[in-house]
Amino acid sequence: MLTNPTLLTQKLIQHQSITPAEAGSLAAIENWLAELGFTCERFDKEETANLYASMAPGKPAKLCYVGHVDVVPAGDKSAWTYSPFEGKIADDILYGRGAVDMKGSIGAFIASLAKAKASGKDLTGVAIALTSDEEGAGTHGIPVLVEALKSQNHLPQHVLVGEPSSSKTVGDTIRVGRRGSLNGILTVTGIQGHVAYPENCENPIPPLMTGLQLLNNAHTDDMHPAFPLTRFEVVGIESSSQVSNLVPQWAKGLFSLRFTPTFSGQDHIERLNNLLGPMTSGFPECQFRLETKITAQPFYTKPGPYRALIKEAVKEAGCDATEDTGGGTSDGRHFAPYCDVVEVGLCNATAHAIDEHVSIADLEKLTELYEKILLKL
Repeated sequence: MLTNPTLLTQKLIQHQSITPAEAGSLAAIENWLAELGFTCERFDKEETANLYASMAPGKPAKLCYVGHVDVVPAGDKSAWTYSPFEGKIADDILYGRGAVDMKGSIGAFIASLAKAKASGKDLTGVAIALTSDEEGAGTHGIPVLVEALKSQNHLPQHVLVGEPSSSKTVGDTIRVGRRGSLNGILTVTGIQGHVAYPENCENPIPPLMTGLQLLNNAHTDDMHPAFPLTRFEVVGIESSSQVSNLVPQWAKGLFSLRFTPTFSGQDHIERLNNLLGPMTSGFPECQFRLETKITAQPFYTKPGPYRALIKEAVKEAGCDATEDTGGGTSDGRHFAPYCDVVEVGLCNATAHAIDEHVSIADLEKLTELYEKILLKL
């Protein structure tokens, strides 16, 4: 079974590991890896389960595969063609929550290990790091493993993240970096009152809109040749008023900023505050509060032997890959300050969707790709 990525993925889907529960999925993986000769260690913290498996315990790995067994909720289960945790195979397609993001990738990597070992490949330098909290806050997930490896001086040389990076065909996109993420809330407090007597009120909504527009225009110079443009997105607006004849006491806007390595998250926070300061003087009756939180720092793996090796392996597997830095954040950012990080995985079209699914052909293709990477390293 260990050389069959479809059966491995099907077994993993049947574990309802909704963040941060691993629901027995890591125990199953431990058994499979032990059969291949890996030594497994658990670094669980609070509700999060973390597994680190190595073929050479006590030594830094040359290649560490990084992934997560947790999945997002299935949503309305009645909307699914097949039960989301059944792992149904129909017309050579495997359906289920996590098929793409990212149990299919884990199944493919384990199958590639089994195939490589069967061919006589020495896997001494290989390790696997898995968590049950990537889709959530992630605080007690991969960062815990990174700190443990760092304290033991066992950080790997290269990291391969199995997130669904591909677009149309498996291997057509290789992620060599990710933008950082900064979330914030701008709250403006005014004076509540009846809309018929505006002289007695101070509406906080106009200054809120002015402030958000100012912040939106503040990052046009944050450009990097290898990254998509920095984007400031307002994702929600609310106020204390729920009726049409009441000027609200307060209004707030929620925003997200995805930024390149040109400026740090702290640089952007300072710029946001510096821009807002002068503007607030134009609204003396209102109070402004800006709350910000950096949820991910950007990272970028520069061109070099590791990137070249991955691209060559993908080409040998039949695909001419594009290297890019798009998409959201990933756990690769936690390893990036210490290791070369590249992400290669399945196509992402149905990730988190109703009827999430992956073709058996794609699972076999990714297994082949991973095996070629192992053989080259």
